[in-house]
Amino acid sequence: MIKKFFDFINEKILSKHNLFDICQKLNINYKDLKYLSSGNFGDAYKINDKVLKITNDLREIKDIKNIINKKIDGVVKYYNIIKISENTYVILMEYVKPLATFIKDNNIDDEYVIDIINILIYNWRNINNKEDYINLIKNHYILKEKSSDYIIAYKMFDLYKKLKKFKKYPDLHLGNLGLNKNNEIVMFDFNKL
Repeated sequence: MIKKFFDFINEKILSKHNLFDICQKLNINYKDLKYLSSGNFGDAYKINDKVLKITNDLREIKDIKNIINKKIDGVVKYYNIIKISENTYVILMEYVKPLATFIKDNNIDDEYVIDIINILIYNWRNINNKEDYINLIKNHYILKEKSSDYIIAYKMFDLYKKLKKFKKYPDLHLGNLGLNKNNEIVMFDFNKL
């Protein structure tokens, strides 16, 4: 009966992966998993204070293998990669609160956040300091000191400083960003770095 229920759930949410079988292989109780989201290459679940991401993105797997258990500023911590089948892997990583949730909880305009992310992207190599970045934003918005909008702008600049050291351009967008336990914005979908 339970397997039939999970087959139904898998059809609706997880067309690419069989969650029931994966939980059995990892010795995880499926009742402990909380569905978070799905992307082009996989599905994410919260389990305690971690995320279990089921993916078939081999490029992401290759990139993450180099940073398992390393602290990299601006990026969530990755704990393990487990091969489930030929093209299916499970990534175990730190759970962070999605930035979109923080934005909603604090009544911040999500279009504003998307715009300040785009300002970073389009000016990636030309921003030299926080004042340059804030001035670029002020060209588009009226910012009030100590407002939630201003706080997000500063947090995004802090992330920018951490990620600028990478040679490749990061895949920055609202869906790849979260707040860690230190209330810092970090990327949680690691590729292109």
